[in-house]
Amino acid sequence: MGIWRTAGGTGWKRARRLGAVAFLTAVAVAATFGIATEHASAKRTPKDCTHTSVGLTPLIDMGTTVTYQGAEGGLYPGGQNTPPADYLAAGVSKANQITPLDANGNPNAAGVIGFNSIGFSVTRDEFLALQNASKTDLTRNPRVKIVNTAYSSVTADQTADPNNPYWAQVDAGLAQKSVTKPQIQVVWVKTVDDEGQGFPYDPMFLKGQLEQTIDNVIARFPNVKIVYVSARSYSGYTTEQLRGPEPEAYQVGFAVKWLMDDAINGRFAGGPWVGWGPYFWADGLHARSDGLTWACGDFKADGIHPVGTGLTKTTNLWNALLHNDPTATPWYVKH
Repeated sequence: MGIWRTAGGTGWKRARRLGAVAFLTAVAVAATFGIATEHASAKRTPKDCTHTSVGLTPLIDMGTTVTYQGAEGGLYPGGQNTPPADYLAAGVSKANQITPLDANGNPNAAGVIGFNSIGFSVTRDEFLALQNASKTDLTRNPRVKIVNTAYSSVTADQTADPNNPYWAQVDAGLAQKSVTKPQIQVVWVKTVDDEGQGFPYDPMFLKGQLEQTIDNVIARFPNVKIVYVSARSYSGYTTEQLRGPEPEAYQVGFAVKWLMDDAINGRFAGGPWVGWGPYFWADGLHARSDGLTWACGDFKADGIHPVGTGLTKTTNLWNALLHNDPTATPWYVKH
């Protein structure tokens, strides 16, 4: 009965949004791992630069031996950081179908390959940094048009709701850049959930919200071929409760990982290929296997929003994907 009590209140409100099946699935996961829920601590003042590490292992470095509270690491099943071969091949096939489209969604060499973002203010800032960098990227396909439609304070429950006013903001943002919904073929999703019930509830519920968000993307953008999904970067320097301290940001990675498990098992069959975007999390100043670290100065005063050198890091990770990943190079790189 302990799990049912701790899952009450906010948990039940989330259950009504996502449905009883998602809620009971989260409870089952908790039972499997033998984990009780954790509640967010009281709100504290922001940004403590002494929190340079929290001692957690990035998903990409967990391999097949390291687990987190009983949960497997890696970006994809089996502790792997690359998709299964057949699933990757499906993504490459989708990438090769991407071509410039006119306003009505018909192939046109003078048309547009629309690439937009879905999410909150951090997503907005990171995508804007990529957008700005792309302007001087001579290797970028000039038909790719990056449109930033992520906005401040947009949480996963909003993006999961097809009737939320956020989607009108998305439409307005596209119209402002003269891009139509039929021209959108690639979408990046990165969002958060404000409510804190702990692991594995939070990532399980967020997974459900992300999947509903992608359902909305599919419904709104008839020609979408690829959806990339990302988790958060290090939040060890923040002491704010809302979208706050670690391990909250770290655990978002499991929401995306579990979403990938569902995608590989056919959750979006007949729709776009869904895969990881850049994986941003590293344990503060403790370098992960590719050398990425997060310093306190990489973030604004809230310890959450990357700025300056932090945005350079996120842009570099994006460019590594867009210029090297086989699901990106067919449409992003100039040939």
